[in-house]
Order: sequence, then C-alpha cells, then structure tokens
Amino acid sequence: MHHSSATDTVVVLVSISSAGIPSGVRGGVTANSTVTTLGNLIIDGRDHDLNGTLIAGHGTMGVSITQTYKRGGNSKAGGTAAGMDYAPAKPAWCCRRTERGLRLSR
Repeated sequence: MHHSSATDTVVVLVSISSAGIPSGVRGGVTANSTVTTLGNLIIDGRDHDLNGTLIAGHGTMGVSITQTYKRGGNSKAGGTAAGMDYAPAKPAWCCRRTERGLRLSR
C-alpha cells in the first residue's frame, strides 16, 4: 500500500472595514461549542501587515470558545489578549468565555 504525503499552505488576508470587527467575532476561530484541531493547523489571531510583519499589541485571540478546546497533532494557536501577543504554540493559547468573563488559558 502506497501512502502519499501532501501538504498545502493557505494564507488568508482579511481587510476589516472602518466599522471594525463585529462584536460577535472574538477570535480567528469563534465557536459556541467544542473545537478540535489536528495536523499542522496554525491559527494566529495576531495582526500582521501585508509583508507579514507583526503589528504588536493588535489583533484578537486565535481561538475563542464557550466549551472545550482539544488541540491534537502538531496544531498550534496564538493571538492577542489585553494588548499582549502570544505566538502560536503547543499547547495553544485559548480564550474561553465563562460566566465571569473571558479566561485566557493554555
């Protein structure tokens, strides 16, 4: 049996209107459920210019959820919270919405 190993890279550039990010969007991935990531997925909520240079202190969380974040494989997540940048890492930085507000955890 022959197994093929293929990789693909997708870079998404998002242009935000002058109205800003809608209030319901709290991260690169925002979910009212459990989120599971696998493989080599990298979620980065930090802000970058078109050349890929980090714009320090700007951006949003990579993952913002109300349930559980299950990170597997070599997947990584990072973002910006309270003006602090967190590079995508393993274990990933995650922002969870609780009754007491947002909680940043690893």
